[in-house]
Amino acid sequence: MNKIGAILICLCVVGVLILVDHVMLVPRYDGAFSREHSEKIKQARALLSDRRSRQVFDASVKLYDFPDFIRTDGFNSTERLVAAGLLKPPAPAGFKQYFHPAIPIARDSVVIDAGAFGGRYDMPMRDFSRMARRGTVLAFDPDPTDLEFWVDRLKVWSPDNIEFYPIALWNKSQNMQLTILPWGGSSLVEPSYIGRKIDVRTVSIDDFLKERNLEQVDFIKIDTQGSELHILAGAQQTLRRFKPDVAVSVFYNPDDLFRLMLYLDSLDLGYKFYLESHNPQYFYMGRVLYAKAKK
Repeated sequence: MNKIGAILICLCVVGVLILVDHVMLVPRYDGAFSREHSEKIKQARALLSDRRSRQVFDASVKLYDFPDFIRTDGFNSTERLVAAGLLKPPAPAGFKQYFHPAIPIARDSVVIDAGAFGGRYDMPMRDFSRMARRGTVLAFDPDPTDLEFWVDRLKVWSPDNIEFYPIALWNKSQNMQLTILPWGGSSLVEPSYIGRKIDVRTVSIDDFLKERNLEQVDFIKIDTQGSELHILAGAQQTLRRFKPDVAVSVFYNPDDLFRLMLYLDSLDLGYKFYLESHNPQYFYMGRVLYAKAKK
């Protein structure tokens, strides 16, 4: 066999391997997520206030209809879907995460920031403090690892309108275990094999406000690695009484795509809903549901 023949054979083999790899790696579509939750998906989509929000919502539903995304690594699955032309995620929003232009934060606002440290990547409470400079930021984060990471930074930048509470928010006050995640951050809902466990005391937003006789809440931000719906359930009296605007992460649980919106809508407080994506690479990771209250 001459060199040219050998090269041709090698090229054929490589081509076959690439084809097999492509077929095996492209996630399989089965539409199960849409079928299982069809009515709730329809209800939630109808609540969204603009075309952009519906685009983000539709792309999210399509992503979840690929079972490989749900069962395996969502990061790689998303890249493969885009590369194969099976998914066209919307471009990231043109504003900073948690700060929707339709929901301004007034200077005298009282802001609740649940998951205040955001792991080791961001600290929105700094922006909340600047915007609500005549108000107060109630910052909650029970993760001692993140607190240790941020403590020196907080010493350099120490605004006087932030009250920090190393407490885990939940739907009621009780003793629980918090998982310290190996990639940063913490969660009350992660299984025990994921990371190190520590004992924490939880409190609901309703109980916290009642214990401290607080008479104002204007904005609630929640990003707590899976416990978002539980925290909202523990804030029902607060939501009804003060009608705060809300910005809540929609990443951890696929069902949160509709559950969070439907829960807030069930309170019949006249919320207008927006869904945005803020992560330029993995659009589903940076999704935030914004709920603008009817004042």
